[in-house]
Parts: sequence; C-alpha cells; structure tokens
Amino acid sequence: MAILHVAFGPSLLAVRLMQCLVGATAPLFVYFLCCRLFDRRVAVVAGAIAAIYPVFLFHEGLIEKSWMTEVLVPAAILALVRAQDRGRGFVLAGVVLGIAAIVRENLILAAPVLATGLWLVPRGERSWKPGRAAALYLSGFALAIAPLTIRNAIVAHDFVLTTAQAGQNLYIGNHAGATNGTYQPPPFVRPNPLYEEVDFRSEAEARTHRTMKPSEVSHFWFGEAVAWIGANPASFLRLVGARFLLFWNHEEIADNHYFVFFADRVSPVLRIPIGFGIVGPLAIVGAVLVFPSRRRLVALYALAAITCVSVSLFFVFDRYRLPIVPIAICFAAAALVWIVDHVKQPLALGGAVTLVAAAAVFCNLHLVDVDVSFERMNLGMALHARGDLDGALRELEEAAREEPELVPLHRELGSVYLDRGEPAKAVESLRHAVAIAPNELRNRLELAYALDKSGDLRGALEVYRAALDVKSIYHEPVQRAGVRVHVADVLQRLGDEPAAAAELRRGLEDVPDDANLLNNLAWLLATATDAKVRAPDEAVTLAERAIAKGSERYGTLAEAHFRRGEAQQAVDIAERALRDGKGDLDFYRSRLPVYRAALAKH
Repeated sequence: MAILHVAFGPSLLAVRLMQCLVGATAPLFVYFLCCRLFDRRVAVVAGAIAAIYPVFLFHEGLIEKSWMTEVLVPAAILALVRAQDRGRGFVLAGVVLGIAAIVRENLILAAPVLATGLWLVPRGERSWKPGRAAALYLSGFALAIAPLTIRNAIVAHDFVLTTAQAGQNLYIGNHAGATNGTYQPPPFVRPNPLYEEVDFRSEAEARTHRTMKPSEVSHFWFGEAVAWIGANPASFLRLVGARFLLFWNHEEIADNHYFVFFADRVSPVLRIPIGFGIVGPLAIVGAVLVFPSRRRLVALYALAAITCVSVSLFFVFDRYRLPIVPIAICFAAAALVWIVDHVKQPLALGGAVTLVAAAAVFCNLHLVDVDVSFERMNLGMALHARGDLDGALRELEEAAREEPELVPLHRELGSVYLDRGEPAKAVESLRHAVAIAPNELRNRLELAYALDKSGDLRGALEVYRAALDVKSIYHEPVQRAGVRVHVADVLQRLGDEPAAAAELRRGLEDVPDDANLLNNLAWLLATATDAKVRAPDEAVTLAERAIAKGSERYGTLAEAHFRRGEAQQAVDIAERALRDGKGDLDFYRSRLPVYRAALAKH
C-alpha cells in the first residue's frame, strides 16, 4: 500500500488493480498444488474453478486484507509439499505460512500442527530429518511474524505476536447476547472498527479499575468468555453447532459488504453460478473419497480443520471462511474427477452421487436471512455524495423499509431531505434516529441542526441542551464544549446575549483551551449589543488565546481591536491575514474598508 501510495498517490483504483493482479495468481497456485497432490486433470479442474470463483473476484475488489488468503493458503501448502518432496525449502514454507497468519490470525495455530506433522511422516517417505525440518519450518514462520512482534514491543511496549484481538473476538461470539453464531457485539461496543478496540478497552478498564495494555485487554476478555462458557456449557455447544452450520452454508455472511448485493447490482461477473453452495458439498465428498491418500494430503486436512474449528469457536464472517475455499476447491475438483472416472461403475457412482446430494442439502439449508439494507444505505450515501438526491432518496427509503432501526440510515435520510429543501421530513428522520439511539450525540446534534434549518430555533435549543445531559462514556468534555458552542449560537440569535456568554464561559471551565469556545466568546464580547455583555478588552485577550491554540480566525482578533478603538491594529491584522491566506478572506475584504475609514477619521 505504501509503495502504491508513493507511485500513484492516494488512488484506491491502483490498490484494487494491484489486488486483482496478485489475486489472479491464486488459480496458478491451486493448479500447481493439485498437480503435486493429485494429478493434472484435477489440477485443470481446480484451476478453472478458482479462476472464475466469483467470491474471490469480489474480495479482490474490496480494500481489505482477506483476499490475500486465497493466494497465500495454497502457496503455503504448495511450499510445504515441495519442501517435503525435495528435502529443503522448509524455511521458505514457514515464511509463507507466517505471512498468511499475519493476514488471518487463526492460521497461527497451523504452524505447530504442521510442524508436528513433519515429525510424523514415516521414515520411508522422507529424505530429511524430521526434527531439523520442523525446526526450520517454525523458524521461517517466526521470521515472517517477527517484524510485527518487534514493532508491537517498541510501539506499545507489549508482547503481542500479531494483533491483540483474540480475547475480544472470543467474547463477541460467546456472551449472553450471542444467539445465532454471527457477529453480535455486547451492548457497550459500537459495531464499527473505529470504536471496537476503544470500547473493549474502556469497558475492561472500568471493570478492573486500572489501565491495561493491549495484551491485558485481550486476556481479560478471553477470561470473561471462558467464564461465560463455563457457566453456560449448553448455550456454548449450541452456538458452536450454529457456527459450524453457518461455516459450511452457501450464504456469504457479510462483515461490511454483502456479496449478494454486489452480484445483483454491480457486476454480472459476480453472478457466475459457482458459489460455496456448489463447491462446499463437492469438497466434503472429495475429502471423503480421497481419504485413503490422507498421508499425502495432511496439510489440506489440517488447515481445513483448523479454519473450521477456530471460526466455529468465535463467529462467522465470509472473510473468515475464505482461507478454506482454495482447499475446498482442490477437494471439489478431486470429487468431480473421481465421479467421471467411476461413471461406468454404477454402485460406486451411485454412492458418490448420494453423498453429493446429502452434502448439498447440508450446505444449502436456509439458516439466515440476508439483509442488504446496510449496502443500500452505503449506495444511497455514495449517490448523495455524487449529488444524485433522487437516487439517494430511493435507495435510503428502500433500506429504511427493510431495516427501520438502522441509525446511520436515518441520519443520512435527514441529510438528504435537508439538501432537497424538506426540513420537516429531515426532522422526522432524525427524531427517529434519536429515539433508537438516544445516547449517540451525533443524532441529537443533527436533529438540532435540522430544527434550526426549519426555523424552529427554540426546538433546536431544547435538543442542544438535552445533548448536554446525555450520559455516555463517549461524551467527552471536548464534545460537550462543541455542544455549548451551538447552544450559545442559538441563544445569541434568539437575542439572549447574557445567556450565550454564560454558556460559553461554562464550556471554558470544562475545556479552558478549546479554540472554538475562546474564539466564539471573544466574538460575542466584542460585538454584543448588550452593554452588560460587551467587553472588547477581554475579547482581544480571548482571541489571542484562540489563535495560540490553533484557530485561524484572525477576523475575531481584528474585530476585537476595532471595537476597542484600535483601528490600526485591526487593519494590520486583516491585511496580514489576507496576504497569508488565513481565515475568512471574504470577511477581511468586507471589513477592511470599514477599518480604514475609521482610521482615516483619526
């Protein structure tokens, strides 16, 4: 990513093209792997399936790391098989697996399992020493993940192999609110990557009353999950079963982007009728049919089992299942070739077809209802950003019918209605957002803004003041300061300058160095019509403090000097700001003649 950024700038298209180019090697790795483990016919079938497998193409188009497993998993197995055949290359094989584990952390479990497998290869099937091979393999694995471990130690002063999220993820899948095997975070966690880590850490520290390192946070939630499992063994087993079924189900359980939505709305390529509902059953049957050759295929079986078991212990996303898909394609191709080879043996063929039918029923059960309202909302937001208000409204209203409790959806609807000049409808949508999530500050702020735009200043003031009373661990003093700026602005427009000044002063008691509070109070004290509020001397001091804290609103300082009778200082500040291009240039242009006229009178 860094190299692409340097070469092409902040271009997401360049990233996607790179991902597609690298992802195009996945069929080659699958082909060469099957050549090693099976024969050329299986390799051709497997490579062809991998080349047109639409879920691979889908993930290659997303800006995230999961797509790499479709390349790294077959590459890691191929490297290990080649090392076994040649008696060398075990370090390289370990490095490839280590890189795969960086992408998908549960593959860390594969390193000791596969190293143990090297010990168990019969003497007659190897030309290398098992202890040395296992040590070299683990050394390569450690070499690959060492940069991350070292960086974590330097930056976070904490020993973390790759990431410190295992405990949190285990708790997400195993707590009182987990009921169906999908992502169901506890109530104190906002379901957004921007906040998950912060929320888990804040809750852990609140429960333990101490500051915690990332590894300590993970250990804490691991313990909480284990405690819940110990207290609820029946519920845990039911969840494991549900997750196992979902893991092998034809549905792609989305994290952020829904494959079925993109297939329906974006690209016909994604509608190629080869999904996990076909590959999965064939893979299950293929794994059974080639089991007599299991010694040669131990890496396939081991990685498939590790992926399936680890995901079944946590929760299911399509990107968590992706590492098993190249393996499943290998087994599926083996099943197809086996069936063709036995087409003239009715008994064997009938048994295989029966197994395929049973596996197809198992993998194609209706277990979840796919809700694409989130994707509709994203599309609506993109259309809104592009200026297509009608298209945005169409998608957002359809999403609201599908999922009426999606808070960001109602916020976006409110924004679209405002841009369409329909403030009453915006207020209605935003009141719905507040009703669903009353402790989300943004909902109340956007509702107050909509009320303001609709002309209901007193309604806006009421909502802003209610926002100050929101009790939430996410409502920090700096956020409260921002709300007080809005409250003071509305009070000032309502003509109550003393109350506006008092509100801003209360904000400064909480956050004395907030540039917005300092600037707004300075402006009010400089320009107030109420003589009891007007204080140009204090306004100059406050404006200077605001600039020292990062504000570029030099117009406030110029105006404060002007109101204090210092026209020359006002002219100098405005002219310098114009030269430097800092602040509201139109304001300086409009006020400079006034300042100069006052200066000329003296």
